[in-house]
Amino acid sequence: MARMVLALLIVAIPATAAMGQGVSIFTNLDTFEAAATDAGKVLKGIEDFEESNVPPGGIAGPLPDPLGSAPNEAFPNGLAFGNIQLQSNLLGTNATDAVPGSGLIVLGAGFIGSHTTVVGANTFVESTDMVFPDGDKTAIGFNVITNGGPSVQISVFDTGGSQIFQDVITAGANDSSFVGLVSSSAIGRINVADLTDFGELVDNIRMYVVPEPATFGLLAIAGLAMLRRRR
Repeated sequence: MARMVLALLIVAIPATAAMGQGVSIFTNLDTFEAAATDAGKVLKGIEDFEESNVPPGGIAGPLPDPLGSAPNEAFPNGLAFGNIQLQSNLLGTNATDAVPGSGLIVLGAGFIGSHTTVVGANTFVESTDMVFPDGDKTAIGFNVITNGGPSVQISVFDTGGSQIFQDVITAGANDSSFVGLVSSSAIGRINVADLTDFGELVDNIRMYVVPEPATFGLLAIAGLAMLRRRR
């Protein structure tokens, strides 16, 4: 019985890794999390910006690009995860246009009706980039808040800078809309652009990765140990 369970665990590894081709988009958090889990991905971390020292209703910025792990006036300890960076982007919708613009702005909870602290490009005509330099993120979920909306373009790029996905979602004015992206390859950058030039902000960035093979090995060992205890 133990050998059969171990064999099933080993066979499941390549099958899980092969699930899904390209990029799928979700607008519901529960559905996104289920899809990411079904594809063999695990949550690495969530950046919710709540460690910022910007008070409710307050504002900080513009902050210089990129905003990452380095301390700054709004985030004295930097972002919670050094493997994510945010930057403003003057053009943003093309693979070669990852050019920082006029910096970022941080808005405290309640500033535009949001219940949490949010971050985005400093000017309305710019777009907002989320950059994932570690090259291990294969599913990303986040909230989008606009100052007017409703059309927000989501562009996804791989770690080499090539665009692999683009879609337009509807985001309510001064409201939070969820976007989840599950990819068969590593995501290097996501550009969020309010097409009506009212400005866009992001929050609650969920980062998923595929576990290392050693992690699967530990899961198999744990499963065998549980079987032995039951016998």
